[in-house]
Amino acid sequence: MVIMSCTHNLQLNGDDVHNYGRGIALEPFVHQVSGRATMMCLNETTVCKPLNYREHFFYKSLPQDIKQFAPRYKGVVNVNIEETPDGYVALTAYPYEPDSLIDDCKSDYDVSTDSSEEEQEDLQSNESTEEISEQSGNCDTRIKVRRTGSMCVDDQHHSVHTNNTTVNPWIFKVYKEGLQRQLQSKPRVVKQFILLENVTSKFRKPCVLDLKMGTRIHGDHDAEAKKMHHEIKSAQSTTQQLGVRLAGMQVYQPKSDTFFCLDKYYGRKLDRHGLRSTLRRFFQDNYRTRHDLLRPVLLRLRSIRDSLKRLRTYRFYSSSLLIMYDGASTSGYDVELNTLDEIPPDGGDTADNQSDNPATEDPKDRVRIDIRMIDFAKSTHQEMDSKYVHDGPDHGYIFGLTNLIKLLKEISKGDSPSSE
Repeated sequence: MVIMSCTHNLQLNGDDVHNYGRGIALEPFVHQVSGRATMMCLNETTVCKPLNYREHFFYKSLPQDIKQFAPRYKGVVNVNIEETPDGYVALTAYPYEPDSLIDDCKSDYDVSTDSSEEEQEDLQSNESTEEISEQSGNCDTRIKVRRTGSMCVDDQHHSVHTNNTTVNPWIFKVYKEGLQRQLQSKPRVVKQFILLENVTSKFRKPCVLDLKMGTRIHGDHDAEAKKMHHEIKSAQSTTQQLGVRLAGMQVYQPKSDTFFCLDKYYGRKLDRHGLRSTLRRFFQDNYRTRHDLLRPVLLRLRSIRDSLKRLRTYRFYSSSLLIMYDGASTSGYDVELNTLDEIPPDGGDTADNQSDNPATEDPKDRVRIDIRMIDFAKSTHQEMDSKYVHDGPDHGYIFGLTNLIKLLKEISKGDSPSSE
């Protein structure tokens, strides 16, 4: 069983060493809809996940064009994972101190078996851990997670894996498997976690769609057997056909005050029609389709695609795209359907048309929706690995974005398939 609760009014910084012994107790990130890394909350605006050297380097070397579409990188912390005398497991974050590690600091999620000396030396430099000096947030809940995967939130037990639930069922699987990997048979381990912006923090009821992007999901350093496994998986799903696949989602249902949830296993079974129907379901609540959100989503997707077209040597293998909005917001419900005509034509649906669309995003839309690129453990570019240097932009990812834009435009027009 795991217990995690917020610690109030705790400040950690270099001038306040006496507080280091207390640390900051971590909370589970309850809006995780996909992935196998154990995501934790340091505070309301910061999450952390087990450090992967390649992902860490990638975050620190993101070009400005893409940095605006990724969660803000905030540094590294040491996380003490320890079984307590009362049978719980406590996760506590401390400022990053390389000499304090009692474990091999390599993450379980490393893509390659070896990290370069440059990467390790870079990590051991004066890493920014700005968020560790902040208060741990205004969390009033106590969350207990059993090794079996059941969870107790404020003494309310959640263990039934249903589609409609107050807690996304995926996190039961993540914490059950993740904590077993981390602790194994040891009573205590110290792991490095990377600190990232909590991109759901501005939403009261985050509706989250996780899409696996690109036509290739294996990394350059994956073993041949793993590459073959991923290629088969891609061929049997929309990854190869469309360059986009559902990895997970949750949609808030106001009538029942629950989330409708789907996972990656559901996503692997979908064909083009099924994916379009699922995307349409994401933009629905109990009452109607949120047409007011489609225009800002389409504009932001095009902005991301335009940025990717300008990048050379970058590959985002097995990365995801998060599309988010606030399910608690009812603004825009009375949008007139003729406003959908304001969605400008897409200038990049064909390979021959490379012109950028002049339409720009309304700053107000960034409050209503958000789209971020995440999960860079298998991403690469020429400065990361001289052995594998790819030419030109990531056409597989761009192909996926183009098809995603097509699907969303079909939904905006009432699910009338466009000519293909």
